[in-house]
Amino acid sequence: MKNLKEIMLLVTLLAATVRQSNGGLNITPKRVVVITNNTSEGRFDLTVHCKSKDDDVGEHVPSPNQSYSFSFHDKLFGQTLFNCSFKWNNGGLHIYIQDVTKCSTCYWSILESVACLRWRAMTDKANQAASSKGLLQSEDLYRYILETSVYPREPEPLKKIRDVTADHPWAMMGTAPDAGQLMAMLLRLVNAKKTIEIGVFTGYSLLLTALTIPEDGQITAIDVNRETYEIGLPIIKKAGVDHKINFIESEALSVLDQLLKDSENEGSFDYAFVDADEDNYCNYHERLMKLLKVGGIAVYDNTLWGGTVAVPEEQVPDHFRGSSSSSSRQAILDLNRSLADDPRVQLSHVSLGDGITICRRIF
Repeated sequence: MKNLKEIMLLVTLLAATVRQSNGGLNITPKRVVVITNNTSEGRFDLTVHCKSKDDDVGEHVPSPNQSYSFSFHDKLFGQTLFNCSFKWNNGGLHIYIQDVTKCSTCYWSILESVACLRWRAMTDKANQAASSKGLLQSEDLYRYILETSVYPREPEPLKKIRDVTADHPWAMMGTAPDAGQLMAMLLRLVNAKKTIEIGVFTGYSLLLTALTIPEDGQITAIDVNRETYEIGLPIIKKAGVDHKINFIESEALSVLDQLLKDSENEGSFDYAFVDADEDNYCNYHERLMKLLKVGGIAVYDNTLWGGTVAVPEEQVPDHFRGSSSSSSRQAILDLNRSLADDPRVQLSHVSLGDGITICRRIF
């Protein structure tokens, strides 16, 4: 009888996980592979043939600069690997293109000498927010960096904020921990005491700043949504640094303009971090150049926009094409060009997380 109950429980659990997909029942996640023909900038027709041990999706010929995609479901047990061959003129490649432990959607760009994983949507929930923002081609390499150099030195309160943020539907909005590690170093290098943060979310970067600046340091933290800030606030309070934070629930531009009305604020801030509405990044920059002291640093997040800043418009993946996302991508492109031409700043564009740009005011 006990064995029968265990069997019934197992059947019930399996039934609870079954979902309808493509007219059939599936209990494993759907995976997608998108392959783009970029051989010699797309001058050749590319023949693609992908198959796994159990499935053969046949040959396909994506035209120059066009994409081909296919989807499948994992095996119930074990791992599903697709190997793909690519042929054009006298060239060719043969690679394992899909490791389902790492990708829910993998976007591959096929060049003459290499197959490059350009974008990926991750499924590892424990490290989803961090890993999905990394632009390194190898997920294993990114994990190596995190597990060797970042996580062991990450303060416990920051680990806790990452944990409580992981279940949030917007978890990927959080600051990547390797980017945070660099930001902490920048804060110490400029001996930051008075800072601005535009865009707080659950407070990872805010807590990082509060832990780094001195006991009498002050952070002006601005976000339109206090609700997400409240998620991390108990951890911030337990860390004993909430007295350094002046949280303002507001649109950022009005707060910055109000600060500039007091001449004493001009040139008084040591550091600023911006991770907010990309459409206003250029507007924020102009105001921050007045608020930061000479030698002060402004850091802008998401300045590589999932790697799509280097991709022709027609090749941008669909999930970057929504009206809001498309507008933000264009705003990032405008910001990057503007910063490159700005003589007031020393500039470094760093491929950490989703790209961060560091600006040091020089006059």
